[in-house]
Amino acid sequence: MAEKSEQKYFTSDEVLQNILADEADLSDNEDAQVITTNPAEAIDSAVRELWSLRNQTANFVAFEEESTRSLTSLFDKWEKHRVIQERILSSTIIAGSLIAEEVCEWLKIIRRRLSPRMKARNAWTVELTRYLSWSLFSLMKEVVLKSSTSFGIMLQQSEKEVVITFTNIGRVLRDFETFSRVARSEISSYYFSKTCRGKSKGKIAVLVTEEKPLQIKYIKRKSEIIFKCHYSFENEFGYVFS
Repeated sequence: MAEKSEQKYFTSDEVLQNILADEADLSDNEDAQVITTNPAEAIDSAVRELWSLRNQTANFVAFEEESTRSLTSLFDKWEKHRVIQERILSSTIIAGSLIAEEVCEWLKIIRRRLSPRMKARNAWTVELTRYLSWSLFSLMKEVVLKSSTSFGIMLQQSEKEVVITFTNIGRVLRDFETFSRVARSEISSYYFSKTCRGKSKGKIAVLVTEEKPLQIKYIKRKSEIIFKCHYSFENEFGYVFS
């Protein structure tokens, strides 16, 4: 009788180490073949190769400018830090899908709880608590940390908890788009805002500022996520409550 092959399971730390090791190997191979240069200079050099087409275009200056914008946008999309983020989210068979499913559930709960009625406790806030394994949360944390900029984000870590604080709505939309695979325009216009009809007419919108940040707290002992954000309600007469 053939013996069953033993299936090996990897921890999130091992997954991340393998990903970053692969990136390092890829970087070493690239460095052996290509001389590192300034991205803007490389793009300018590539665009100059198009000068031979100037007699075949109706407006070569416009063509040249659009080529520069297109190449810059393409480079931004495939820059190393972005590739690392994508590989982290697709590094295990279902990690990316599980994260997307979980964050989509957050978005649905947020929308449901955006209410024009002021609560007696924690007024004009949405707070939710969810179970989430440390393995998945640590992957999400790494995606945030591997971003090219720390603008609009603060991270606090201790033995008991990890707190990610967002102070900029643009940063929230970008990271939530990455996690949920939902377009940031849809997150902004649907999940983070609501038009109220009936007795309490008006508009509701999620707020993310330094004074009223969006916060994700992970309690390690409980494997628990506590999500909290603020929102405003503008009634039909133009009065804003938050």
